[in-house]
Amino acid sequence: MRLLTIYFAFMLSLLCPLAGLTPAAAESDAAGVVLANIDGDQITVADFDDYLKLFHQESAFAQCDHETRGRHLQNLINRRLLLEEAQKLGYFAAPELKSHGRLDQGEQEAFALRKLLTEKVVKPGTATREAIESYQAEHAVASYAVAETELNHRLRRQLFDDFVLQLRKIKRIETYENNLK
Repeated sequence: MRLLTIYFAFMLSLLCPLAGLTPAAAESDAAGVVLANIDGDQITVADFDDYLKLFHQESAFAQCDHETRGRHLQNLINRRLLLEEAQKLGYFAAPELKSHGRLDQGEQEAFALRKLLTEKVVKPGTATREAIESYQAEHAVASYAVAETELNHRLRRQLFDDFVLQLRKIKRIETYENNLK
């Protein structure tokens, strides 16, 4: 198997110059392939790879099917929309964020997303005592805590889906999932 890998690497090094590409240039070109457009803002393979690295899934991604890669792309689009909304609402300029000192971009984004989702999903998605007791009675859930967790999860999932759908409606989003090889 190792010999076969060496053979293909050797053949690639011979064929790429014939096509006017070096192996590094071919890899660079692949990183620039567009997977989606949000109002003209492109999401490339490189952006997608960076997104997957947030979750340490780059090796698992190589083995997942096209449908799973498509879901990951949709999640990246949602993340971009949420980050844009967080920026628009001033979460990146929040005093709490500034007081943390030196945070890298990923940490700043996580902070802003947490703040945005707490405001738009978590707080409004907290069930009242009456709603929990009603849910508990309707669904024969033994414990109040379990009923509360389940109801809050359902409410928050619906609020999140509605919020993202609202953000998607005001944008022109094009995806090129055929480029997800």
